[in-house]
Amino acid sequence: MKQSPEAKIYALEIKIKNMEVQASMFDRDLEMLREELDQLKTATGYSEAAAKQALQREFEEEEQEPEIPTESPKPIKLPVFNNPPKKEVSSTEDADTEPLEETVFREPVQEETPKPEPIAAFHPAAKTKRPATSTKPGKEKEPFNIENFIGGNVLSKLGILILIIGVGVFLKYAIDRNLISPLSRLILAYTAGAGLIGLSYYLKAKYHAYSAVLFSGGTATVYFTTYIGYVFLQVLPQGVAFPLMLLATVYTVYQSTRFDEEIIGIIGLVGAYAIPPLIGNGGGNATVFFGYICIINIGVLALAFRKNWYRVDLTAFVVSWLIFIVWVSQAYSAPLQPIALIFSFAFFITFQVTLVVHYTRQKDQHPEIKTLLLLLNAIVFYMVGTAILQYNNILFVQNHLLEGYQRMLTGQGLFTLAYSVLCMATGVYVAKTNQEGSSSVYLPFINIGIYTLSFAAYLGFKGVWIPIAWAGQTAVLFTLWLKPTLKNSSLEYAIKIIPLGVVLLTPFVFEERATFIAWVIEATILFAASRQWQVEAYNAITLLTLTLLALYLPFEFSNAWLLFWWSIEVAVVYSIARIWQDRQYDYLAIGLFVLIAIGIGLIYQDGTIPTAWAIEAAVIFALSRIFSGQSHLYENLSAGLSLLLAYGIFMETEGQARIWWWLLESVVVFALGHFFSSTYLKYVNHLVLMFSIYDTVLLWLDVYLKSTQSIPFVFNHTFLVSISLIAEILGLGYIYNRYTDTNKDQLLAILQYLFDFVGVGLLYLLLFSEITHYYLAQNPTNYHLMIIVLLMYSFAYITALAAAARWWLPLKSFGYGLVFFSVLCAILLVSVGFWHLQALHLNQSYGWLRWGVYALITLMLWAVYRVMCYHQLLTYRQMQLWFILLHVLAVVTLSFELVALSILYGGLTITQARQSVFKLGFTLVWGIYSVVIIAYGIAKRLKYLRLTGFAFLSITLLKLFANDINYNSTLNVILAFISIGTLLLVTAFLYQKYKHVILAADEEDTKE
Repeated sequence: MKQSPEAKIYALEIKIKNMEVQASMFDRDLEMLREELDQLKTATGYSEAAAKQALQREFEEEEQEPEIPTESPKPIKLPVFNNPPKKEVSSTEDADTEPLEETVFREPVQEETPKPEPIAAFHPAAKTKRPATSTKPGKEKEPFNIENFIGGNVLSKLGILILIIGVGVFLKYAIDRNLISPLSRLILAYTAGAGLIGLSYYLKAKYHAYSAVLFSGGTATVYFTTYIGYVFLQVLPQGVAFPLMLLATVYTVYQSTRFDEEIIGIIGLVGAYAIPPLIGNGGGNATVFFGYICIINIGVLALAFRKNWYRVDLTAFVVSWLIFIVWVSQAYSAPLQPIALIFSFAFFITFQVTLVVHYTRQKDQHPEIKTLLLLLNAIVFYMVGTAILQYNNILFVQNHLLEGYQRMLTGQGLFTLAYSVLCMATGVYVAKTNQEGSSSVYLPFINIGIYTLSFAAYLGFKGVWIPIAWAGQTAVLFTLWLKPTLKNSSLEYAIKIIPLGVVLLTPFVFEERATFIAWVIEATILFAASRQWQVEAYNAITLLTLTLLALYLPFEFSNAWLLFWWSIEVAVVYSIARIWQDRQYDYLAIGLFVLIAIGIGLIYQDGTIPTAWAIEAAVIFALSRIFSGQSHLYENLSAGLSLLLAYGIFMETEGQARIWWWLLESVVVFALGHFFSSTYLKYVNHLVLMFSIYDTVLLWLDVYLKSTQSIPFVFNHTFLVSISLIAEILGLGYIYNRYTDTNKDQLLAILQYLFDFVGVGLLYLLLFSEITHYYLAQNPTNYHLMIIVLLMYSFAYITALAAAARWWLPLKSFGYGLVFFSVLCAILLVSVGFWHLQALHLNQSYGWLRWGVYALITLMLWAVYRVMCYHQLLTYRQMQLWFILLHVLAVVTLSFELVALSILYGGLTITQARQSVFKLGFTLVWGIYSVVIIAYGIAKRLKYLRLTGFAFLSITLLKLFANDINYNSTLNVILAFISIGTLLLVTAFLYQKYKHVILAADEEDTKE
């Protein structure tokens, strides 16, 4: 059969494309081989002469194999495949041995057996060898290449854009400088556009995509040139410019189908829409203008039957509706209402048909975008139509939408009804196509049709007829839904949502008591339907109705009657929950119980509120124990009411009585939560303890800080209630840690650990406050002694805690706190304690007190160290830091001891003692201590100690040169220099003598 020229051209184009693909792959393989060859040359230092010699040696080594005794060697010739040897071989053995003998014993003669060329260099190419590529058209798809995309697509469009801008700039330049006449400018611009269009035709056969871009640029040049010639140059009259642009538009759209390029169609479409505002005379004839737009949209609809260009649809959709919306917002008036409605319907129907045609004819081509455009078209149409109809509705214009809809003007109901019919028609048509995935289109439109029909009933009827109409619609839809052939999600959602609207609309159309009765009837009917036909949504609406009924009761009843009706409702709901085992009714019952509790708090105004709440909590907890169904929910509710009871105690009591009541409630709640394994009761216990702690702290502020009245030490009411609270906290913590699995509830475990810390902290603060108040109230002059006693108390308390954490309560979490507070106490001793001790040393009767401080802090640090070792709290590096801090404390303590000895036995004042010791004593002590810890670090191979000693020695030398030289006497300077010099020599000697020890230790540290 003879092929047509078009078919032959297409086949040749496909063949050329395949050959181009193969050529590009061959070029890529060659490039890979060249890169590999260059890398090998660079890595090995390649030399051509050396390579030839190496190849010769390898060839000779391959020929020199072990001797095999055979007959005398015979010369051998290389085989030639086109002239096989005539000599016949009698056996395989002869055929195999003859060439082997020749190859082994005869030295290769270059003339007879030429050496092979180094072809092995090409062996790596075998690794990149690719399977043969089929040359059949359409069998192989070229992979996406970002470079090719940018170079062949993006840059071409960018080039055209730049070219257009250049033309525009050139015209502007010519206009500003009057270089050429206006007509000449116009002719040059048209010539440029025509040149681009002609070039696009010339390149169309070989460079289709690129030619399409050129054609787009040419038509855009024609558009802008015509606009400039009409507006700026005023060379073209309107009678010429308008038809010229219209002709360019038609030509562009036609050529877009010939080029089969959507971008050309979009340019033509934008140009078509731009003609009236660019070339129009501003006459403002809306009918003609929108008629012109409708003609363009009908053209887009016709194009939809031929091409699957959804971007063209998108452009037409956005531009058309945007123009129409701008016109409605700025130029619309009431007399134009019929015209506006007609064209809005025309736009909606045109785009709806266009998009439906695209969706049904071009399958699997951007269905999501088409679905979105269909829905947007429907939404925009209804919003624009509503704005047109409600133009004179003052409430609607002022954004009072709800009141505005209640006073809708004539025609809104009919418009909504027509809109509903159109949407349902769209959905039914798409559903009948039975296209795969069409449910994403027809279901939304059927839903829109159903719900807008309900809204039309709302607009068309008044009062109680609205819920009656909705109920009738629900009955019809429910009957249809029961038929197996009509069951779909749209009807299913409708029969669920419309009854919900009936329930929500009831209080707006019925009288007060009638609302109460209507909700009871509606809840009964919905509950029966949910049980008969197993419609879960009706069950949810029943729950909503009962909830609204409970919230509505306070508007109809008050005082005891309100509690009575709530109790009746909660009894009914709780019974339904137990009979049908429906958890949702349990949630509603819990809400009703909460309402009853709130009602108790609002109705009763005396001391009976906590009692009533306690009774309600006991009843709910009893129900959770009697009936097993959803017992944990009611346990949690009883926990919430227990918390509410704590609030009642707060409102009805005060002072220490409030704390005692909270402690009593905490014990009861903890016991119930512990024996019945109720987690939320345990949470309530912690919250009640938090309230107690807060009130106790406020009590301390009043008694210990703000009051100066003398009270018995320890044996007072504040101390008793506080120690009871602390004992309960620590006791409950001990029981919890001993008898509870902490892995079941990590949050509760963390909370209990925090309370353990809080209990320990409160005990410390209680005794701290007692000591402080005792000294401030009874002996306010001895302030220094109070500070030292508090520090010694802190050391002893931390020591006791360390003993508890080590032997009694082996809790690792305490260890980190002990480490932190022990370091804090050491810092306080250095920064505050030593200064107060120096002040006490002026009275020699307190001289012994420093030994008590030394003993207690040493005991504290030793106990904390034992805890750290027992629980392995710190890493090796962290332990090194700990010991460094201890050495710093030791240096400061020795320095303080020098000052103390000067005060006690030298008869000096604090200032004199500090100045005297600082000049020389500190230097000697620091230097000696530095050498000692360096020597100890060498002996024990502890590098961090040696470095610490060097740090101390550096500080000593800095002090020596910065202070001692200037402020010391000559003798002291000499003594200081001799001493420090000696110490430095000793240190140097130690490093020289034990160099091998130090290096070995450094090697071990490096290995670690």
